[in-house]
Amino acid sequence: MPKIVVKYMETQFSPTKICPICGAHNTLSNTICSECHSSFIKNTTYFCPSCHHENSPDSKFCSSCGDSLLHKAQVQDSDFSIISHAVKDEIRLERLIGEGGMGKVFLGTQLNLNRNIAIKILKMELVGSPEYINRFKNEALILAKLKSPYIIDIMNIKEVNGRPFYIMNYIDGSTLYNKIKELHSNNSKKDISSSAISIIIKLLNALRVAHRENVVHRDIKSQNILLDLENNPYLIDFGISKMRSNQSHTIDGISLGTPGYMSPEQIEGSDIDLRTDIYSTGILLFELLTGRLPFEFESIHELIRKQSSQPFPKIQDFMEGLNTTHFQTIIEKACNTNQELRYKSAEEMEAELKKISSEYSYIYSSNSKNEVPLKQDKSQLKELISTNFSMQFRLIYPGIFDMGALLKDKDSKRNEKPRVKIKIDSPFYVSIIPITQKVYSEITGKKPSKYLNPDSPVENVSYFDALKFLDLLNKNPNSMKENLPGIYRLPTEPEWEYLARGGTNWIYTFGDDKYQLDTYAYYLENSYSTTNPVAQKKPNSLGIYDLMGNVWEWCQDYYDNELLEKKDEDSSYLPKNGKYRVVRGGSFKDSAINLRLSARMGYLPEERTEHIGFRIIYELK
Repeated sequence: MPKIVVKYMETQFSPTKICPICGAHNTLSNTICSECHSSFIKNTTYFCPSCHHENSPDSKFCSSCGDSLLHKAQVQDSDFSIISHAVKDEIRLERLIGEGGMGKVFLGTQLNLNRNIAIKILKMELVGSPEYINRFKNEALILAKLKSPYIIDIMNIKEVNGRPFYIMNYIDGSTLYNKIKELHSNNSKKDISSSAISIIIKLLNALRVAHRENVVHRDIKSQNILLDLENNPYLIDFGISKMRSNQSHTIDGISLGTPGYMSPEQIEGSDIDLRTDIYSTGILLFELLTGRLPFEFESIHELIRKQSSQPFPKIQDFMEGLNTTHFQTIIEKACNTNQELRYKSAEEMEAELKKISSEYSYIYSSNSKNEVPLKQDKSQLKELISTNFSMQFRLIYPGIFDMGALLKDKDSKRNEKPRVKIKIDSPFYVSIIPITQKVYSEITGKKPSKYLNPDSPVENVSYFDALKFLDLLNKNPNSMKENLPGIYRLPTEPEWEYLARGGTNWIYTFGDDKYQLDTYAYYLENSYSTTNPVAQKKPNSLGIYDLMGNVWEWCQDYYDNELLEKKDEDSSYLPKNGKYRVVRGGSFKDSAINLRLSARMGYLPEERTEHIGFRIIYELK
C-alpha cells in the first residue's frame, strides 16, 4: 500500500486528506475513501470488489454478499480500485489482462448481459499530458466509428477523476506475435502459408474499413493484432492513428510507430497516407511466413540505409521446400520504397492474396492440422470435368474443416451451433453453377420455374423433383464425357459448407464485409425480386458460382433445428430421419443474414417454391 499523504486544504468548510489511490478529497475522520473505497489504514481491511463491504485481510469470501474476494494485490492496484468503483453498478471487474505504453486493460463482466468485456484506462502518470489524453480519447472515437468484424467494438467512453477509460468487447485469445512463434516452432510450412493468407486477408478487410473512413492506423505490427480462438485477427491500438488531415505526430523528427514495420516516409517524418499501412502489412506478411522481420538493425539510420540500398530479402531463403513466388511478388509490391508503386488500396492487395488462396486451400482449411490421403491416384483426377448437358464440375479434395457459425458472427442462430470439426474422406466433383432451367429441361423435358430464363437456376422444384432429375441423369449412359466412373447425387450438408468455405473461415464466401455482397450474390437488395442468370457474380475461392443468393439449394440431409451432440471429424450428429430436408445458401428474396455460410433452413421435401433450386455432386466410385 502506498505511503499515506495527508494534505490540509484551506477551505471554507474543513481540512481534507487526499486518497493515495484515487486522489479524492476526504474528511479527516474517514477510514476509507468516499470515492474508491480504498482503506486509509494499511492492511487492516480488505474490501469486496462487488459491494465494497469491509472484510478481514484473510477473508476468502465477502461476509456481506458472499462473492469470492480477489487477491489482495488486485485490490491494492490503484487503477483496479478506481475503475471497480466507477462501474460497480454495471460491471464486475475481474483482473488486469494487459498493459501498454498508454494504458492498462482489465477484464470485466457486464452484469446485465453476463458477458465478458474489457476496460482500458489511461495510465496515471500520463494524466498531466494533454497530448496523451487527446490521443487516448482519439483512439476511442476512432474505434467507435469503425465497423468491421476485425476491429474491436467500443461500447462506451467514460472518465473518472480526470482519467478517461473506455469499455470494449473482450477477445479471448492471444496476440499474432505469439501465434507467429507457435507456427514457426511447429514448422508446418503449408499451415503457415494457409494461416498467413487467411489472417492477412482479414486484416486487409479491417484496413479497408479504416481507410474508407480516412483513418490511417500507422502502427500495424504483430503485437497490435489479437487472435481469437478461431484465428480471426482483430486490429487494436489506434492510439497514434489519425484522420487524413494536416495534423502530424512526431517525436524528435521521427514519426510515431514501430521501427521494422514503418515505411520509409513514416520514418523520415514525411507526409503519409493509407499506403504506409499497406507497407506495414507487407512486412507483417513476411513475418508471418518467415518468423522474422526482413531487416535487422541497431539504429533508425541503419534501417533507413537498408531499406533504401538493399534488395528486399527473399522468402525462399527462410522457407525452403515451398513455392513462395506469389508471396514474394505481393510483399515486394506492398513494401516498395516508392509509394506510387505500392498497392493503391487494401482492396487491391486483398484481391491479389485471394487469387493465390486456392493454391493453399483445397486440402487445408485455416484450422486444419491433418491432410486426408486421397484414395484415388491424384494424377488421374482432372480439376474440371464436363458432361454432355452443358455442365462443368470442379474437383474438391478431401480435408478437415470447422462446420457451423463462427464466434465473430453476431448474426448466428442456435440452429448453426455449436461448431464442430468435420472430416471429408474422399474427393468429389461439384457442379460449378446451380442446375439451370436449360439443363433441367434437357434432362426432364419440364419447365417448372416461375421466372422463365434458360440461364437462370431452376426453381419451383421439390426435393423429390431433384431426386427424379438425378435418377434420369444417372440412367443416361452418355451423360459424362470423361471416362470416370461415378454417380450423380445431391451434396450432404457438410459437403455443401466445406466446398462453399473453400478452405477459409469467413462469414460469407468472400470474406466478412456484407457490403461486398453486391459483387458476389443476387439477394434482396439487387435481385429486382427475381432469379438472375448464373455465373454473373464473382465465384468463391474455389471458382464455384452462386453459392450465396439466387436460390436456396437442396441438400440430402434431414433438417434438425438444434444441432446438438456433434462429434469431431464425423457426421454422426446429423439426424437420421425427420419431416424436413436442409437447404443452404440463401436466395434472391433474402437479406444478407441468410446468405451467411452457416445459415440453414428446413423445408418439406414435397414443397415447391420460387426460391429453392439445387446443384449436384459427382461422387467417384
